Amino acid sequence: MSILLDELLDFNLVKYKDRSLSALKDFAQAFDVLHWDVPVINVTGTNGKGSTVTALSKLYELNGYRVGVFTSPHLLSMHERIRVNQDYITTEQINTITKTLLNYTQINEFSWFEVFFIISLLHFKQQNIDILILEVGFGGTYDATNIIDANLVIMTNVNFDHQDYLGDTLEEIGGHKAGLMRLHQKAIFAAKDCPKSVLNYAKHLDVDLKLYGRDFMYQQEQDSWSLSFDDKQFNFQYLPSIHLGAMAAAIYASYQLKDKLPVDETRWQKAQLEVFIPGRFQKIKGKNLLILDVGHNPHAAQLLYERLCNLNIAGKMHLIVSFLKDKDGKKVVKILKKLPVLWYPCVLDCERAMSENDLKDIFSHEYIHLSPEQALDAAREHAEKDDIIVAFGSFYTVSPLMKKLIREGYDVFRNHRTS
Repeated sequence: MSILLDELLDFNLVKYKDRSLSALKDFAQAFDVLHWDVPVINVTGTNGKGSTVTALSKLYELNGYRVGVFTSPHLLSMHERIRVNQDYITTEQINTITKTLLNYTQINEFSWFEVFFIISLLHFKQQNIDILILEVGFGGTYDATNIIDANLVIMTNVNFDHQDYLGDTLEEIGGHKAGLMRLHQKAIFAAKDCPKSVLNYAKHLDVDLKLYGRDFMYQQEQDSWSLSFDDKQFNFQYLPSIHLGAMAAAIYASYQLKDKLPVDETRWQKAQLEVFIPGRFQKIKGKNLLILDVGHNPHAAQLLYERLCNLNIAGKMHLIVSFLKDKDGKKVVKILKKLPVLWYPCVLDCERAMSENDLKDIFSHEYIHLSPEQALDAAREHAEKDDIIVAFGSFYTVSPLMKKLIREGYDVFRNHRTS
C-alpha cells in the first residue's frame, strides 16, 4: 500500500448506505486517536463547509491557538487536506505515519479517505493541537469524521446533492447530517428552513441547537455587514472574501465555545479580513478578471448567481463549466443563464465526469472544449475589455486551471480584491 499518490481516492460512495463505522472506530482506538481532550468542531452542509472551516481556523489562529484542520477534497495536492494552522502535513510525515499504520492487519478494509483521516488524527496528536476542526466528506452519519465526538456541529445548509446516497428529500438529507450531533452537546444550523429531522434529532439528544434567524442573524449593507446575537450587534467595515454565511457561522461558533476555548472578540474584524480559501469565488486579476469557484450543484449556482450580480459587471460573462455525472447540470445552467453569459463547456479528465455527449445534451448549440485549459484559452481570446471570465462546476474544473495559472506566473494562493 503506497500513500505517495498524486491524487487520493475519495470515499467509496457505492458502499455508503451499508457502512458501519465500528471497524473504523476500532482502527482509531488502536492508535489512541478516537478520544480527544481538546474541543472538536465538525462541519457539514451541502455547500460552504470548506469556507466555514477556513474561517474557524483563522479565528482561532489569531487567538494564538494551534488548530488542527482536516478538510477535503484538495485542489493541487493531498497535503492540503491536513494542516496545523498554515502548515500542511509533509510527505515525510505522511510516510512516517503510514509505516506505523501498516502494522494494523485490517488496514486494507478501509477506503483511502478513511486511512487518510486516521493519518490526520495521528498527525494532530503529535502536533499538540488546541482545537480540532473537521470537514465532513459528505452526509454525516456514515462519514469517517463521525467516529470523533464533536462538541459543536455546524450545519451550513441542507440542499439537494448526492441524492442517490442521502435520499431524495431535504428531511432525509438533513437526517444524515444530524447524525453528527452528540448527547448534550452544541450545534448550529446556519441557514433558513432547518429540516424537522434535524430539529427532532437535536431534541432527542438534548442538543443545544442554535438556529439562523432565531438565535443569530447577519445583514449585508453594500460593502459592510453586521452580525447579531444575544441582544448584541457586531459591525464589520468590510466584506470577507468568503460567503457571509460561512463567516457569520464561524464567528458565532467561536462565541458558542468560548467557555472551552476563549477568543478575543476584537480579533473577529481582523479574521474576517484575512480569511481566504482558494477556489471559492476567488478573483484573479489579469487582462480580464477571472473568478474561480468550485461550486458544483444548483444551490451553489444560486449563490454564484447572486455574487456575480453584486459585481455590477458592465460587460459579458464568459463561463467555463463542466459537471460530474451525478450533478444536475441542466438546473445549474437554468439558474446562470439569466446572466449575460457566453458558455464554454468542457470535458474533465476524471472518471466521474460527464462525457462529451452528456455535455452536448445540455449545451446543444455550444462547442464542447476538450479541457478546462482549452476553454480558458478560448474565453481569453473572445473576452472584450469589460468582460469577466468565470470557471465553475467542480474541483476538477478549477484544479487544472490553477495549475495553468501557476505555470503562467500567477499567485493563486491569495485573493485579488476588487471593488
